[in-house]
Amino acid sequence: AHVKRRVAVWLNPWSDRQGAGYQIVQGLIAIANGGLWGTGLMLGNPGVIPASFNDYIFTVICHEFGVIFGVAVLVIYLAIILRGLSIARQADNAFNALMSLGCTVMLGLQTFVIVGGNIKLIPLTGVTLPLISYGGTSLVSSMCLVGVMQGVSACNRARMKEAREEALYDGEDAL
Repeated sequence: AHVKRRVAVWLNPWSDRQGAGYQIVQGLIAIANGGLWGTGLMLGNPGVIPASFNDYIFTVICHEFGVIFGVAVLVIYLAIILRGLSIARQADNAFNALMSLGCTVMLGLQTFVIVGGNIKLIPLTGVTLPLISYGGTSLVSSMCLVGVMQGVSACNRARMKEAREEALYDGEDAL
């Protein structure tokens, strides 16, 4: 019953805009009021959006800094995801590759779910935006994921450096 109600509100939040659809409606209005360039830092009114500092932080970003800044944030997440995929591809063993790929997919999926929920692409689930949303546990877990990817990257670099030194040493023996 709870999921059915959430999907019904997601499909038409305007039918109960003062009740169950209030959060979605206020989020969409905030994004629209921000426009391309936003209202300015501390000049908006994100307090009218329930859970504005965790569930709807992307909406607040678009409201105060504009849709262009919101797109820039998404580009940064895309760069992190592409870098994570590159780290996974360069890994020398399956464990490191799968670990890096898993961390990348978790960050990417969490970002998609919260941004998609904020812009009404998918129903909101209540997850937080990695590395941005308020909440210590979310921030710590996101930083751990990035740290694991950084560790795999360091292993990749060490392996490449060792291979270069070995090739250089083999080249000196040939002379």
